[in-house]
Amino acid sequence: MGRLHDRGDPEVFTDHNVYILGAGFSKPAGIPLLNDFLMEMRSSLNWLSNENRDRELQAIRDVLIFRKSAAGAALRVNLNVENIEDLFSLAAASGQNPLAETVSTAIAATLSHARQTTVSDARLVSVKNGLVVPKTWEKRIEATDVTKYMAQFYDLCAAMLVGKWCRPRRYIKNTVITFNYDTVIEEALANIGVKCSYGFDQSTVAYDKSVKHVVRKAHDGALPIYKLHGSVNWAAPLKEKGKLQVFGSYIDLLNANRQVLLIPPTWRKTFGGPLTSIWDAAVRALTEATRIIIIGFSIPPTDIHFKYLLAAGLQENISLRKIYCLNPDPTVEENLFRILRADLKDQGFVSSYGIRCENLFTDHTDQNYFTLPRLFERDFAHNISFG
Repeated sequence: MGRLHDRGDPEVFTDHNVYILGAGFSKPAGIPLLNDFLMEMRSSLNWLSNENRDRELQAIRDVLIFRKSAAGAALRVNLNVENIEDLFSLAAASGQNPLAETVSTAIAATLSHARQTTVSDARLVSVKNGLVVPKTWEKRIEATDVTKYMAQFYDLCAAMLVGKWCRPRRYIKNTVITFNYDTVIEEALANIGVKCSYGFDQSTVAYDKSVKHVVRKAHDGALPIYKLHGSVNWAAPLKEKGKLQVFGSYIDLLNANRQVLLIPPTWRKTFGGPLTSIWDAAVRALTEATRIIIIGFSIPPTDIHFKYLLAAGLQENISLRKIYCLNPDPTVEENLFRILRADLKDQGFVSSYGIRCENLFTDHTDQNYFTLPRLFERDFAHNISFG
């Protein structure tokens, strides 16, 4: 839908938003940024011990010991041993597969600790009466035309990403490409009654009975989420050429005594096996994008794969109108224009905003006081307002 096709030329999409999400997107959920990750990992030790999660506890201890030994490499190589991605890549580069699996387990355990010990971020919203909202939203004030609720922040984010409660649009299409391991978006989509899909080739993946809100095959209404670095609810195949298994949550995976599948971000990033179709789907989405919205992704210069992901997707894109980058770190714009041509900013084709994810719905741009979702046609103006 929302596409024009003429004489075999590439299709033109009229309203396809592709969101590229990085660690900053998940920060309000308690997920630590890269520079804080090892500190959160250390903080999780007592909690894991109290929860009798011994395998994860041992994995974190092993990673902290590995971090100490990695300091030797940092004396000669430009390596930040306090950065979990550098450690993960070094572990994978060592060729010691159990070590890479240990780091994966430690990362997943740290994310679990962060999510389960962080109070959910909620916002006061005014909702037009008649609009069905999640039962978990706390009603505060009921009036003739609107009712005020304390709404979960990520429920609102998920609604924006999928176009729910937004202004009615005829040809709306949305896709998420994410470098995050967490399931923050999947959980929020479940809260608002929307399913998602992961983009797997069905011959390469199996689904555990705990999976409730992920559809096996993409269809209208399900939000495609392409997780290029793996996910805490994905289990590695039990044998070579076996099937990746999707679980409902990381806890379901843990209870099944399976090994979480996470991909090192910089070392040997090959998209073989089950992940091939995800990479291909991400490229295809960029080929069809009308707008690209980068939220909370630092665009590290070391991640050359992001450059080629964009290049592969945009080389045949004839629909793209605008690229937005949302990140409070001023160095991110510099990183972006190491990939994109600098004159695109002067042409107004690329716009950067120093806005934190948690202020996505409240901070204004310099264009008629619009909030960012209004700029990329996903605001809640007719249904939901803030405050």
